[in-house]
Amino acid sequence: PRIIDELEFQIRKWKADYIYFNSETFFARKEKDFEEFAKEYTTKIDLPFWCQTRVETISEKRIKMLEDMNCDRISIGIEHGNEVFRKKVLKKNFTNKQVVDAFKILEKSRIPVTVNNIIGFPDETRELVFDTIRLNRSIKADSINAYFFVPYRGTPLRQYCIDKGYLDPSAKTDSLMRSSILKMPQFPPEQIKGLVRTFPLYVKMPESYFDKIKIAEQLNEEGDLMLVELREIYFREYFK
Repeated sequence: PRIIDELEFQIRKWKADYIYFNSETFFARKEKDFEEFAKEYTTKIDLPFWCQTRVETISEKRIKMLEDMNCDRISIGIEHGNEVFRKKVLKKNFTNKQVVDAFKILEKSRIPVTVNNIIGFPDETRELVFDTIRLNRSIKADSINAYFFVPYRGTPLRQYCIDKGYLDPSAKTDSLMRSSILKMPQFPPEQIKGLVRTFPLYVKMPESYFDKIKIAEQLNEEGDLMLVELREIYFREYFK
């Protein structure tokens, strides 16, 4: 395949020792084609790599192929944990059962998994975010992230945000790691930011900590101090 030729060229030119495949769906090709690519990668490249894929594409056979190819990490976007909201707003039709079943396969693999989630979608609420938290609590992953929704130009969701009055038409998009630029009365930017910064704590720590984590959502001195305290516990006991 041409991708093998390209990889060989880049490795010669830049002395690469690690590959990051930026494709959002690494398995987006016919099964036979991917099998041929996997064999060639193993024999001609064999460098460790990081790839992304979707829940619907995961099978035991494919994950075994990734192991044989020297895959070093997989990223998977769940984005939202409420099936109805996910289908209506994100147009993603996979079920939560598919998520859980896929991660049972991944749990048996030696490949670490990073899960990506998004907070601050148009029409979202704090309660809906906790559907995402609950789904993430039901799976096992090496690392779990949450990012801010960004209404990129040219996307249907940006126009939806403008139509709903959540976004000024002239607004410039910001980083998905900085803040929310939407103005939603039911879910203000500061509330979104508080949940983004505490998301891993809600996912990994026992529910007995939830009252303290809620304090850590506050963007003030009390919240910042609690966040520092909880992060120390998190990294010591639950970041595994």
